Amino acid sequence: MLKRLVAFMVFASGGTVSGLSEAQAPTRPIEKPVIERAPVPVRIAAVANAPAAGIVAGSGLLSLKRELGLSFKIGGVLASYSVDIGDRVEEGKVLAALDQREIEARAKEAEAALARAEIEYKRAKELVARGAVSQARLDDAKAARDQARARRDVVVFDKSYSQLVAPAEGIVLTRPAAVGEIVQPGQTVLSVGDRTSGLILTVALSDRDVARINVGDTARVTFATRPDGIDGKVARIAGKADPLTGAFDVEIVLTDGGQGLLSGMIGHAEITPTPAPGPQSLLSVPVESVLEGDGEQGSVFVIDPANRVATRRAVRVVSLRGPDVVLSGGLAVGETVATAGAAYLSDGDSVTIVRDGDLLPDPQ
Repeated sequence: MLKRLVAFMVFASGGTVSGLSEAQAPTRPIEKPVIERAPVPVRIAAVANAPAAGIVAGSGLLSLKRELGLSFKIGGVLASYSVDIGDRVEEGKVLAALDQREIEARAKEAEAALARAEIEYKRAKELVARGAVSQARLDDAKAARDQARARRDVVVFDKSYSQLVAPAEGIVLTRPAAVGEIVQPGQTVLSVGDRTSGLILTVALSDRDVARINVGDTARVTFATRPDGIDGKVARIAGKADPLTGAFDVEIVLTDGGQGLLSGMIGHAEITPTPAPGPQSLLSVPVESVLEGDGEQGSVFVIDPANRVATRRAVRVVSLRGPDVVLSGGLAVGETVATAGAAYLSDGDSVTIVRDGDLLPDPQ
């Protein structure tokens, strides 16, 4: 019996020792297989200067800088026009007139009232000198005479504005009223453009574009009749946006006078903003190279020509110009960016460059 117990203890002890030795034995880490990503096929393009990147473009209507709406000070019947639309007029020329019969009648009435007041004043003055009436009577007569004289002066002034006279050398633009029509005071019956004031093109620009230009910036303006273009200059920038469109009106003065152009023509202007002080770099890349656009922020993949590795680079978008994007900062002229295939890249990926015209294979 004792021998069996000893044998059992030895067996149990040996099993225990053996189990501990196996548990304490060192284990090897499991190695995961390394899967290398195949190079991503992409096309590339060189980063270029954008000499025209700063151009701000817009279209608008041409007009004379000084266009006047002419109206009568008083109402009445429009008796005549001496000019028609498109006529050129000289300063001081009579352009239109009211029927004078009513104004003449008012003038005669005012003169008669003044004459009567003058007689009353003279009589009161003689009576006061004889002591027949008080000084108050003379004061009243004098006030009545002064009022009658003032009413006469008003009628004379109104009569002088019963004819419309050209305020400057110009051209008749519109003639909205008709002869025989009863017109009200202040109603426009003629509009005349001052030819000496110069021509302006008014274009509407977005807040993003208007923030890039300043008064004095140069512009090139083209018209259907002047495709060769005319030089211009920014003369005025609206201080407030149009509440309906949200656009800002910008006036461009044509520096050569705009010979052969007429008010109302549509022109297209390209404004070159004055470069901001300090260094700046406006660059151009194909539009498909810019990824993750968010407002002015975006990124591109720069391709290292030596090892053909893609590196993500943040850039600032200035504007779109045809098939290209204008960028500011983040890149340098001569660097290479991925274009077609850039959407499949991750930072640090290897690339295979596909020539233009070759079929771009699907990335694996």
